[in-house]
Amino acid sequence: MYADLVERTDNLMAPDILITGEGAEIRYLVKDKAMIGTYGHAGCRFVDDAEWKQRIHTHWWDSGLRKKVIDVLNLHDLKIIPNLNDITNAPPFGEARHAITVNVGQAKELVPKIIAEIENTNEIDVFQIKGWVENSELITVRPSVAGKDGAANYIANKLMFEECDVLAAGDTNGDASMLGTNFAFVCVGNATAPLKKAFGQRKHSVKGDFLSEFEGAGAVLDGLINFEARAR
Repeated sequence: MYADLVERTDNLMAPDILITGEGAEIRYLVKDKAMIGTYGHAGCRFVDDAEWKQRIHTHWWDSGLRKKVIDVLNLHDLKIIPNLNDITNAPPFGEARHAITVNVGQAKELVPKIIAEIENTNEIDVFQIKGWVENSELITVRPSVAGKDGAANYIANKLMFEECDVLAAGDTNGDASMLGTNFAFVCVGNATAPLKKAFGQRKHSVKGDFLSEFEGAGAVLDGLINFEARAR
């Protein structure tokens, strides 16, 4: 999906660090002129963070948690959106999460049932988002050690950033985990209603929190300008 974004967006610069798979994957940029089209970028390649990769693998695969999650979720999967969990999405093991699709309105009722059936509630995060196919919803389960919040915290600590130096941004409820950190957060103008609600109910306000009236990248830039102004 990231490679598709690069191909659809002219002049998108390669990030220094690429976090994907709902925070389960962390990769660092390495300049390499011999590489062509790596994740859509030429002249570079991305190297896995070995420590993070092992942490995720231990928690998700080695523990047997992945199998337990799959056994429970697949009983409820209507397969409205195919190929969600293909190994080719992140070879050689696949992504460290499992997702299913259900009809609109079903997820709210199913999520508590799924959590109860999996039992290991402290080891998983379960969330739902609107599907990109009409009248569909996604229910996703991922290891609690991952998540966008976990990956961002890990990187911030590794780079010795203070929490007040980090700014996050989001547009769907899949980004809501960032609201549990001490990072400032930009909620873009075209964010989903659940994310806007979560943003409005954030348990602790953080200097730099910002709800933009703009959409997409413009909203992120709007929030960044506000963040820098408050930092002065």
